[in-house]
Amino acid sequence: MQNPENYLKGLVVAVLFSFPSMAYPQQSDWIWQNPKPQGNDLYQVNMFDENLIYAVGNGGTVMRSANSGTTWAILNTGTTKNLRQADFLQNRLTGYAIANDFSTGSSIIKTADGGSNWQNLNFPKIYYLSSIDFVDEQTGFVGGSIGLDNNFIFKTNDGGLNWTRSDSLDEGIVAIKFPFDNLTGFASGHHNAYGNNSIYKTTDCGTSWVRKSMPALAAFGDIKSFCFVSRQIGYATGNRTILKTTDSGETWFSVYSGNDPYKSICFPENETTGYVVGDFNIALKTTDGGSSWQTLNTNVSGTYFYNSVAFINNQAGFIVGSNGIILETTDGGANWSNLRTGILCFFLNSINFPANSQTGYIAGSGGEILKTINGGDEWIQQSTNTNKNLIKIRFLDTDTGYVVGDYGTILKTVDGGLNWNSLSGGTNNLLYDVEFPVNSTTGYISGESGKLAKTSDGGNTWISLGSFNKDVMAMCFPTDNLIGYAATAYERIYKTIDGGITWEIKHDGNSAQASIADILFPFDSQTGYALSSTGGAHNSKILKTTDGGDNWVITDAGTTSILSEISFPTPQVGYIAADGIYGEKPSRFLKTTDGGLTWNIVGVPYGYSLTSVCFPSGVDTGYVAGSQSGAILKTITGGISTTSVPESPFENPASTMHLRNYPNPFNESTTISWDLPKDAHVVLKIFDFTGREMKILFDNRLSKGQQKVEFHTKGLPAGIYFYQLKANGVIETREMVLIK
Repeated sequence: MQNPENYLKGLVVAVLFSFPSMAYPQQSDWIWQNPKPQGNDLYQVNMFDENLIYAVGNGGTVMRSANSGTTWAILNTGTTKNLRQADFLQNRLTGYAIANDFSTGSSIIKTADGGSNWQNLNFPKIYYLSSIDFVDEQTGFVGGSIGLDNNFIFKTNDGGLNWTRSDSLDEGIVAIKFPFDNLTGFASGHHNAYGNNSIYKTTDCGTSWVRKSMPALAAFGDIKSFCFVSRQIGYATGNRTILKTTDSGETWFSVYSGNDPYKSICFPENETTGYVVGDFNIALKTTDGGSSWQTLNTNVSGTYFYNSVAFINNQAGFIVGSNGIILETTDGGANWSNLRTGILCFFLNSINFPANSQTGYIAGSGGEILKTINGGDEWIQQSTNTNKNLIKIRFLDTDTGYVVGDYGTILKTVDGGLNWNSLSGGTNNLLYDVEFPVNSTTGYISGESGKLAKTSDGGNTWISLGSFNKDVMAMCFPTDNLIGYAATAYERIYKTIDGGITWEIKHDGNSAQASIADILFPFDSQTGYALSSTGGAHNSKILKTTDGGDNWVITDAGTTSILSEISFPTPQVGYIAADGIYGEKPSRFLKTTDGGLTWNIVGVPYGYSLTSVCFPSGVDTGYVAGSQSGAILKTITGGISTTSVPESPFENPASTMHLRNYPNPFNESTTISWDLPKDAHVVLKIFDFTGREMKILFDNRLSKGQQKVEFHTKGLPAGIYFYQLKANGVIETREMVLIK
């Protein structure tokens, strides 16, 4: 980002959201329910003034606040790739971001309207992009690496339409900064194999790069961030070190050495006062030009990686980092406010909505059980009196439920989770699954070392079943207590027709690497599905039977991700939650609309692994849980996004009704207009920034053609509002800004 000098104060740019729900507007039509505003790792924060802030992170996340972090909008970038860096230019309309996904390749996305629309730029899908910096709307640079020996800096002179490559460098590029113009710039390099680190300088607009003098750094001490306060004086930071230059980057010397990985540096006003952040909650401050540094107490419980710091002046600043943490200070770092809210739980393993889409439960690490009675708008922690990891939760109705987990843990509730009683299953092994197919009396548990047991008295006593010699990962008794299926390691599936007394093997993948994580017969005992994964280079598999397990058809899942859980709300429509690889590819989510014949990957804006999925009562409303940050996301559109990033440069997605308002921003009133392609019943609603419905502005039938409605704001406070138009089965949502 360019120096924040002479920025226009208070300018707010309209942003488009896909927003058919009553919560934070979300990309890909997924709503973050916990934490809020979201739980992906954030890697960069930019401040334009004390009010307007952008942050980017994993899962395609770009966030914006127009009120100093009080509320955040999550922009629709149309990608779920991990965003590691972005550059929003001085005009507040143009922005670029680099997106990484090791399985599908890296890319660069661009907005020219403040985030309303994003385009994929015409850039080769290389292995890894690490840094981006634009001097102006036309001239920009990106850097990265391909393997160990093919490192690069690319340059564009036409806003990203075309790219040319600079000289190959000896090391992979970590950071790029052109602080004042398009002639003089700096780049940091790191050699993965040897641990070498360098700082390069160009004075000819990136045509050639020259290595500059700097002290030897610790192994893997690559420079991750530059900050220049003048053409002569600049700072750089990386693993365990802070460097300074006083001769325009010709030579660099150390001003501080520590024991922690530093990530980002910021000197907002001059060379005197600056800030550095890094891993393990590290935040440092200097008031003497880097000669000495004090540790700031950010007052955060738990361990976080602080990835980026930005200050608009010496007093007001933000820190962002792992698990979506956002910290704000208004007094130069003396005090910090944590703007991320929600339940702090890192691993959520199982989600279950037993009767409808309103009342649901989630189980996770450390004995965590959460409950909602309002469709996930609010989740309440339950008291379980255990710190064991809970793996699977299942409710027969909204009151009676069971959960199993580590060390043979079995818990039971009969009052909707108000009280949980511990049961003994006769084992200390990890339990993977629990099933009570008909009532709360007869049920089954399965787990490690071939554990499979049955109770006929509501869990008070358990009788071991079968002679499995592999971990029993999942079970399913689809219609009664007699016919059931069990899935084990080595990709084996067994069937019983006598309530578990005897078992017949129905499928044997005979693979030491493969394991079946879930098995489901959603509607009867004939048609069922199983999920097989190896966790290696081979694609996962989806197995289907239509004859009670006698024969299984195997479908390639199209991904190497480990498949976690499957949900079929109807015979034709099904969903699968799968894992991602941190820092390499986002989570995977699969959907079928033809009974499992074909599966398509649906984007979920989450950078970790999805562990559980539940579509309780239809194909539209569903929930997923994640393996980090206590992630809970909800969709009411079947997970399908209504917008996407066009593949060809600068093609905007077609707007069906061309919904817009003028003026925007506005004071007392604005005109909302749209083009109706055919006669239709039209509903136009107004929402506040949190998604709360404020007013139905129009609800009637209209003839095709151009339409408009006046929106008067008497009695409404200043801020960001959304207007949503529904007609002909299409939903369009826009943002407008009321100023007073």
